[in-house]
Amino acid sequence: MTKTFSTVDIGSFSVKVVIGELDSANRLEILASAEEKINGGVKNGQIINVIEVSKSIKTAINKVEMNAGKEVQDLIVSVSSATIESYNSFAKINIPEKRNGKREVDEEDIARVIQSAQSVAPESTNKEILHILPQRFGVDNDLLTNDPKGMLTSQLSVSIHIVAVDRKMLESIKNTLSKIDCQTSHFILQSIGAAEAVTDKDDKEFGCLVIDIGESISDYILFFEGGVLTTGSIPVGGRHITNDLAKILKLTVEKAARFKEVYGTIVVSEGEEYIEIKNDLKKNTKISKQLVAEVIQARVEEIFTMIKEKIMRDERIKEKMNNNISIVITGGTTQLKGIEKVARDVFDRDVRIGHPVDVVGRVEEIDNPTYSTAIGLIKYSTENIKEENTETPSEKKGFLNKIKNFLN
Repeated sequence: MTKTFSTVDIGSFSVKVVIGELDSANRLEILASAEEKINGGVKNGQIINVIEVSKSIKTAINKVEMNAGKEVQDLIVSVSSATIESYNSFAKINIPEKRNGKREVDEEDIARVIQSAQSVAPESTNKEILHILPQRFGVDNDLLTNDPKGMLTSQLSVSIHIVAVDRKMLESIKNTLSKIDCQTSHFILQSIGAAEAVTDKDDKEFGCLVIDIGESISDYILFFEGGVLTTGSIPVGGRHITNDLAKILKLTVEKAARFKEVYGTIVVSEGEEYIEIKNDLKKNTKISKQLVAEVIQARVEEIFTMIKEKIMRDERIKEKMNNNISIVITGGTTQLKGIEKVARDVFDRDVRIGHPVDVVGRVEEIDNPTYSTAIGLIKYSTENIKEENTETPSEKKGFLNKIKNFLN
């Protein structure tokens, strides 16, 4: 029996809806997708025009339902990194003797140590925990493991990465979807969705920084030894490149966006000197391809440099970055020719453009980094969310479910 999943990725200037299903062989097949523009409905990750955003989502849903021949039900929804707080936490507990006389770790011990780590983290009445992300468990201050269940020890420790989100923002998304009679099943951080689509287990184990360049925000998430070290974002993205081109070329933002799609590159071949266009003054003008490349490169370089500087502020992460951590970049902006070379120069390590992996179905979505987050939301849900959870994270059931997801 197949199970159908539907996701909505709410960006600054568009929404993307994807519907897919998991077959009996546990393969994810993408059935349909749609992208719909938003006119001024989202700013800095926050919905500022409920009616405008709900209309765009509804239109995209109608398109995917028609193409897939299936109904979109509960939606898995992306949450922008611009609206979150994230931090690492650590805790250690003693393991009591069990009935068999052994100090053997069970699920209850794991729940206690994670709850202890959560309790020492900063509290905020305005925030709700979105994810408790695994790093490592420690056994008797020595052995590190991803799953300590069944191990013999007198002490158990854990390091976790906690992602908290503004409660009002979540309510705003729910309110927006309620206007079109849609319910949410889960909220997932955008950078987690993007990473789930474009990386595999080995990437996360050996160390991998995933950068998802959106229109106005660029998200990042850093993995090492299978765990999440940090998550975050910077307020710069592809739309800033478009704005730069609009100013230089004297075009409207809309025309500059189309120009970027057709001519956007950071690499100029020999003999490619000029592009002839008609600017907003209705005059034919020749534009140097080298100038276009330099304008784009400057902004792309700024994006990668800002992310690198933000990550390297943490000494613990700075030490990990000295390892052979790879870089994966994804999102629509990564379609700019030569962008991986700029990332390689900034980070001084291997870089690849991330496309969704281990999925089948429509080639136009699978091969398009624009859909990485929307597809990754489905992948993360199928592999990590085992039980429905309608309670808030502060309630017991919700917390225990998060622990089960942690162990998965």
